[in-house]
Amino acid sequence: MIDKDIKDEVVESVYERYLIHYPELFVYYDETKLAHIKKDTYHHLEHLEATWPIKMDIIFLDYVDWVDSVLSSRGVETRLLKDCFDWMKESLLSYKSSEEIAYYISLLDQASNQLQSEKSK
Repeated sequence: MIDKDIKDEVVESVYERYLIHYPELFVYYDETKLAHIKKDTYHHLEHLEATWPIKMDIIFLDYVDWVDSVLSSRGVETRLLKDCFDWMKESLLSYKSSEEIAYYISLLDQASNQLQSEKSK
């Protein structure tokens, strides 16, 4: 399991990066809708953690396909999800002191590549 403090730092880092890279979010979303960025990032972390005990990458990668299809149906571009996974990975890189964190970083890298290849089709 990822330590709660680490999760909180990852979520805050991702949230800040969204606001820096996509300032238009301030125009389109109120605080309640912006809070969904944090909730979604926590949700992604929970799905990552679910894979650790059995080390079945496909569980997370299937989730990636599913969440991308749900978000896309709501008008959220795939690149926003890909960015989220990239930023989660970058944030976790500073905690790469355990086999578990290294595993999550690898999964996030696979997820990002998967989204990139889906986008290319």
